[in-house]
Amino acid sequence: MKLIDRLNRTYFRLAAAMLAGGVLLIYLFIHDVVQDEMDEKLAVQLERIKTKLSTDETLPQLPPVIETRRLPSPAPAEYRLSDTVLYDPAEQEAEPFRQLTAVVETRGQFYAIRVRSPRVEAHDFLIAILIPVVLLLVLLVGGLFWLNRGVLRALWRPFYHTLQELKHFSLTQPKPVALYQAGIAEFDELNAIALRLTEKNRADYQNLKEFTENASHEIQTPLAIIRAKTEGVMQTEQLPPELTAAVQAIYRAANRLSRINQGLLLLAKIENQQFPVTGQVSFNRVIREHLDLLAEMIGAKGLRIDLQLSEEMFARIHPELAEILVKNLLENALRYSPPGSLISIATTGQGLVIANPGETLANPEQLFRRFGKRDHPSASPGLGLAIVRKICDVHGLLINYAYQNGLHRFDLHIPT
Repeated sequence: MKLIDRLNRTYFRLAAAMLAGGVLLIYLFIHDVVQDEMDEKLAVQLERIKTKLSTDETLPQLPPVIETRRLPSPAPAEYRLSDTVLYDPAEQEAEPFRQLTAVVETRGQFYAIRVRSPRVEAHDFLIAILIPVVLLLVLLVGGLFWLNRGVLRALWRPFYHTLQELKHFSLTQPKPVALYQAGIAEFDELNAIALRLTEKNRADYQNLKEFTENASHEIQTPLAIIRAKTEGVMQTEQLPPELTAAVQAIYRAANRLSRINQGLLLLAKIENQQFPVTGQVSFNRVIREHLDLLAEMIGAKGLRIDLQLSEEMFARIHPELAEILVKNLLENALRYSPPGSLISIATTGQGLVIANPGETLANPEQLFRRFGKRDHPSASPGLGLAIVRKICDVHGLLINYAYQNGLHRFDLHIPT
């Protein structure tokens, strides 16, 4: 949830609570004011009845509003206010009344007097007084809410601009991030820090890129010289057998070191996102092309290929990385399959499955690690599957490994 939406929701809840509390307080205040006014009128009415009784012995009667009766004997003085419900003949229904009960003495005679005043019913009270007040408060709170919403959006606009710029920031872009001065100290400080960090990352990226390119170039040159010299020595006639074996070992080591250097350079380029996505790539086409290129290796080991490209598989990935991904998976299956075995390759709209027979791995958790420990010695530098995992991670693809029924199974999945 965005910060502005969270603040708006918090404000709305607070405003609703304040509105409910305000309505309750207004209701109680008006209720007390009206009741005090009614009690005061009942007291005035009682005084008028007392005055009439002092000059006239006729008992005032107006049920259910006024009831007066003469007491046969002296009684203690009484003055009590209460609420009651009585049948009103005029309304022909039970109505709430505010009642004053009193015992008074006039000219040596005691009288019990009850004076009542109709009360305003609750729903009438709300309709007459509270609903206009509530509407006024709703309009007031709603206006403040929308005003506050607009103010918050304007206030946080620099922050979201900075956030959008950082989302689209790339280490390969030539220009610095475009962050403007917001005029707010906190946001200006945030922009300054973000600009400094992005510029430092760009500088570090350029330095690392230059270092890896220079290191790769500088390493490849002596390796090429070593390979050329060893090839020349191996072609020398009458070379002692022990020297021939040593030269061949040097040549194999130089080739392995060259492949390791190329693999590490490729990993660095992938991590630095030097392969921008240009569009959709058809994995079916890439698989067919690499199977043709690996036909000699397949024939040399007498392998059989069960190819089921039933559906076109497309993914947003750099074409060169797609080829490296497929090539490494295919070469891994071909290299570690027993001669004459069957390798199955199948695609669906959302995935690629490659399964090849072989012995179980002692450390399958190290399969995708760089220079992971292998159960069998190999001339491979141990970077092929690490490169596969890195390509998948950078492009949001999923690669899983499982060993089932004597088959090594690699599942490449494209999330929807």
